[in-house]
Amino acid sequence: MSVTSTAYSGREAARLMAVQALYQMDIAEAPLEKVIEEFNTYRLAFPIETEEGNVTFPDADRDHFEALLRGVIDEQRHIDKAINDLLREGWVLKRLDITLRAIMRAGTFELMFCKDIPVKVCIAEYTSMANAYFNAPEAGMANAIFEKIANTSRS
Repeated sequence: MSVTSTAYSGREAARLMAVQALYQMDIAEAPLEKVIEEFNTYRLAFPIETEEGNVTFPDADRDHFEALLRGVIDEQRHIDKAINDLLREGWVLKRLDITLRAIMRAGTFELMFCKDIPVKVCIAEYTSMANAYFNAPEAGMANAIFEKIANTSRS
């Protein structure tokens, strides 16, 4: 990931780390409890090196990080169905890049189940994350799906 900003809020850091943890769980089939323990012990309060230098995260909101992971896992059927229903015909969530899938799942979870988080904040942060990892088409698709999910789950 090419990160250009060096200032992250606790929740923003938690979101980024949750996406990384979901990626790890998907690619390595790592169990939830092990991933939570690893991230809490080794990753949540330490700088991440990028090509541009070190990006220091403030203490990530550990409660939000854990709630995101547990929520995505607990609600994955509902989340995946919501995303699949909005993908173009012939596309399914499993066809998406693993990182994009993690971003989509985390963002969709927040939009559907974290009503205390403003829609604009959620969409902006996850779309920005998609932009950091991918080109405009993927980020645009993520934004469009997040908007539709917000319209149906927050109305």
